[in-house]
Amino acid sequence: MLDNIHFPKHNVDYYYDYHDFETKILESILSGNTKKSSQIYRDFFIQNNFFKLSELSELRSIKNHTISLLSIVCHNVKIQGVSPYSSKSMLDKSITIIDKAPSVDDIYNISESMIIAFSTQTLTGVTKFTSENPTIRRALNYIHDNLGENISLEDVASYVHLSKYYFCTQFKKEMKMSFIDYLNYTRIEKSKFFLCHSDKSILDIAILLGFSSQEYFTCVFKKYEKSTPNKFRNHKKTYY
Repeated sequence: MLDNIHFPKHNVDYYYDYHDFETKILESILSGNTKKSSQIYRDFFIQNNFFKLSELSELRSIKNHTISLLSIVCHNVKIQGVSPYSSKSMLDKSITIIDKAPSVDDIYNISESMIIAFSTQTLTGVTKFTSENPTIRRALNYIHDNLGENISLEDVASYVHLSKYYFCTQFKKEMKMSFIDYLNYTRIEKSKFFLCHSDKSILDIAILLGFSSQEYFTCVFKKYEKSTPNKFRNHKKTYY
């Protein structure tokens, strides 16, 4: 049976400090600010600003803290529009790794990497366009989960159990753009992250995101960004 949690009030300041920390780090993650998210995490967590969440050991206590934090983050990025598969699969994998971590430093490093990864998900998840229609939302999740594949209108329509024509009509009505425009827009948005934050070649990025060739990728990129991928990379290194 639980003790009365209200009286006496233990750790009052901690709970408010932790709430402020959660608010700040969620704001930075949901805005896709990876550097700020990492710094907020370091300033709070790595300075041991927490209390025991386990009677077993400090190691177990810190694991509990980080798993709790990452679970909250996962929930919020899903609300923001990141697909449940992308966010939940990453959370499950991180929990497994954290549980096996042999030291406090390992936990901190793993958790910070996950914070950055979740922040990156919101950055590359193209959450600008969403839908309240559950069928269209399911289609959007499918698109985001399979960007590197050769996705066709027929594939997605079949996945959400609609005819090709009806799905095409409903998609454009909900999203205010055609299926192919949304697919290309999404791929280009994600490519911008890789251009700014990786040393992958233009060809590798094109293949990674499901374009049939570097030339086609460049053509689509210019349509949306009025620039070639190379020019964008050279001038937009601080884009994110």
